[in-house]
Amino acid sequence: MGDAQASPIKRERCAHGLDLPSALAALAAEALARAKTLRIVTDGDDLLPEISQALDWRLRPLCLILPGEDFAARVTLRATLALVESRSLRAGMETVGPAWENWRRHIACAPERWHAALEWKSRARLLEPPPQETVALFPIQIGSMTAFPNAPPLDWVVTLDGNEAPWFASHARVINLLPPTTHERRWVSPIGSAQALEFELASQQLAEMELELASAESELSAFAQRYQALIAPRQRLLERLRVQRRAEAQTERAQTPGCENGQKGNDAFFREPPSLSPLASSESSLALKKRFRMIAQKIHPDRARSDAERAWRTNLMAEANRAYRHGDAHALEAVFDRFLRGYGEHAESSLRGERYSLTQRLAAVRRRLREIERKLDRIYGSKLYELLVAARQAARAGRDLLAEIASRLDAEIALLRRSGTSAS
Repeated sequence: MGDAQASPIKRERCAHGLDLPSALAALAAEALARAKTLRIVTDGDDLLPEISQALDWRLRPLCLILPGEDFAARVTLRATLALVESRSLRAGMETVGPAWENWRRHIACAPERWHAALEWKSRARLLEPPPQETVALFPIQIGSMTAFPNAPPLDWVVTLDGNEAPWFASHARVINLLPPTTHERRWVSPIGSAQALEFELASQQLAEMELELASAESELSAFAQRYQALIAPRQRLLERLRVQRRAEAQTERAQTPGCENGQKGNDAFFREPPSLSPLASSESSLALKKRFRMIAQKIHPDRARSDAERAWRTNLMAEANRAYRHGDAHALEAVFDRFLRGYGEHAESSLRGERYSLTQRLAAVRRRLREIERKLDRIYGSKLYELLVAARQAARAGRDLLAEIASRLDAEIALLRRSGTSAS
């Protein structure tokens, strides 16, 4: 799509066999790379899960997909805000590039709007509408006309419903992509009810958030392992030397009449770190992250239809998480193979046993989303994760923050040892 000023609405018909979700996902990626705002107006909600699945997972947090029903839209908006907040706080390699740099500049121009949206997300009041202009925080907006009744001027608009809205005229480029004839509409999702659509979208959001949690835990584990190896032994040695110096100073003051308490050292920065569990994972490849995201969506326990199936899926999910954290692609594929072999048996038993209604499963997905948000809040609020983020920022400037801290500790250890030697 070009960048010319306001132009007439252009109409094109979908070609036979067109993979429309993939084409729209590619257009979203192009818009993000070129710092363009884009709205895709769909013909209802049927296509939304397929577009969501087709989007590049690295760019997915910047793409807001909203179903038309208010309640479903609020749940989806809240989950997408949690995802983009989490990804921006992690500041991993997937957030490096023009798309994320453009988004950061976009957010920097509206900090009050961004903080108001995050506060609304944190309150988690299901009936509370979001603050005005929250949608504008996202450069890519996808949904039906019901979800987006109006909009400030955007760079690009693609509409799939064959209709025209009054606000189309204010946009730079509008393409009205007419649907194919009935027998060619192969891209329409077979999902039937509005609640089923909401469940499918929520399940995809849940897979994204499971990936965020697993990635955050994996990255923190790798960092904590290096921290324990490089910093913790030096801190323990430094503390022992300080205790010795304080004991020697107290003995000296006791032998010197009129001597007041000596000067205290500033130990706050080098305090012993909290106990950390053994951690054995490394940075996962982009391909492994993408695969984990897909597998998590398929096998997640909240997609179960009976207690027996839920227990089976829970075990599989735990194994998938473990494989991902260890960076073991073969183990992850083995988990998925077990799921594919056993799915028919458990699905059949689900029909005979206690059946979970779609409402129950949707509620379970929402609960899990909130649980992941709380866990991520705890991780990102920890002192160790703050140090990890600082280390990443230093690394991008060509510095090794942990090595610098270790060097400072070594210098203080050497100073204390020299002072002890001179005193003796």
